[in-house]
Amino acid sequence: MKAMVLAAGLGTRLQPLTSLLPKPLVPVLNRALLDYTLQLLRQSGIGEIMINLHHLPRLIPQRYGDGKRWGLEIFYSPESALLGTAGALRQVASFWEKEPLLVIHGDVLLDIDLPAFIRFHQDRKSWATLALTPYRSTHGYGIIWTDKRGRIEQFLEVKRPHSSPLYPYTFTGVQILEPSVQDLLPAQGFALLTGTVYPALLRENLPFWGYVTSGYWSDIGTPARYLQTHFDLLSRPAPLFPLAPVATETPYARSPGSTLTPPLLLGHDVRLGKRVRLGPFVVVGDNCRIGDDVTLSASLLWDQVVLERGVEVQESILGSRVSVPARSKVHRAVRVMAEGG
Repeated sequence: MKAMVLAAGLGTRLQPLTSLLPKPLVPVLNRALLDYTLQLLRQSGIGEIMINLHHLPRLIPQRYGDGKRWGLEIFYSPESALLGTAGALRQVASFWEKEPLLVIHGDVLLDIDLPAFIRFHQDRKSWATLALTPYRSTHGYGIIWTDKRGRIEQFLEVKRPHSSPLYPYTFTGVQILEPSVQDLLPAQGFALLTGTVYPALLRENLPFWGYVTSGYWSDIGTPARYLQTHFDLLSRPAPLFPLAPVATETPYARSPGSTLTPPLLLGHDVRLGKRVRLGPFVVVGDNCRIGDDVTLSASLLWDQVVLERGVEVQESILGSRVSVPARSKVHRAVRVMAEGG
């Protein structure tokens, strides 16, 4: 089986963080989000990966190249204009014309047993199988309804005739598609799987199943969700994902009079001033400089951030190379450095 990571989107909901970085490259525990996805695929035995590109298209290939360093073979599908999820798959139809394709949205972090997911899809001879998670109204996503076996009976507003009880779930952005689905892809233009292929499977009564995963899932779609994802991961006593570092307060020298309250994670070459108060729920990127009398809690700092003396930061995200002047207060804010700054 091959895989495709959908990475072309503009990341509008995550602005301004995505103004200088495509969403799959935003750091999660000081590693690019896409690192976790590629490692999951490799450890699940999937070696050929297609990644579509549009927003800041050079940055992902610059990081991953041909994939050999990751033990993968990575290909790229540039889109001069956004094609949508269905259009993206249509453009690379020859890549998966002879075998199923595992498709993962580039903005999701998901703890899933991919081999079990694949077996579920194969055993049911499904045309398309979606990875689902128990529905929670707080996420604000549409509802996918299945019967007790996992057969999808209603996708958003489109449904089959049914009489048995149905159960609500949320789509995680992970799916497996058979090559036969290519016949349902629109011939041209922008198109979404959720608006074309999946409703067509229901209308034509074709095999369409949902695999329920109880593992952790986050779509990292907004700054609030991005911050909460870090709080979730920091709360765990051990790494949830391959490559994830352990949240700790040990690999650095304490500064005089400072208080460090876990959970927190500090990157490489972080310099702390005197009487610093860090934590809880703090991630600091590489090469950051934190001055005397700084207070930092429930916040994320990307790499090379500078906090001058007496700065107070709470529930905020500061992008790479942001500098905060002395005695400033940053509360519930998202800041990035202007391009060329």
